[in-house]
Amino acid sequence: MSYSERPVAQARRAKAAELIERLVAERRVVIQEPDEATEAEYRRAIDCAKRHKLTPPGKRIEKLRLWNRDLQISLEDGPHHNAKSERPESAPPIPVPPNCGPFTQWWLLSRKTDADSPCLRICGAGLSDCSRACARKR
Repeated sequence: MSYSERPVAQARRAKAAELIERLVAERRVVIQEPDEATEAEYRRAIDCAKRHKLTPPGKRIEKLRLWNRDLQISLEDGPHHNAKSERPESAPPIPVPPNCGPFTQWWLLSRKTDADSPCLRICGAGLSDCSRACARKR
């Protein structure tokens, strides 16, 4: 019997689906001063919903402990601000001079400012003159 067929897993998934349905209808659920067991149950339901992608497209679940010990669970728009999927797909490619060392290439790809340039420290040149200065150093 696989884990997903076990009664505990099915109950947890049902609880997660029920929570998502409630969040879609109400947008925000507040649990008044939950005890540790209740909070753990909601935490597991949220984790199950995230893991099995039960949230509606373009939405995410946020959990927040309020100042009065209440637990607020809400359905928010868009991906989490730390999500890796937020990288812009339409960003222009960055030209990296082939003469630069690996650290300098990494630095150029990380899009930092010219003032912090390793080219400035290593070659004594800014980004625009990097390839010529790196070629002279080698």
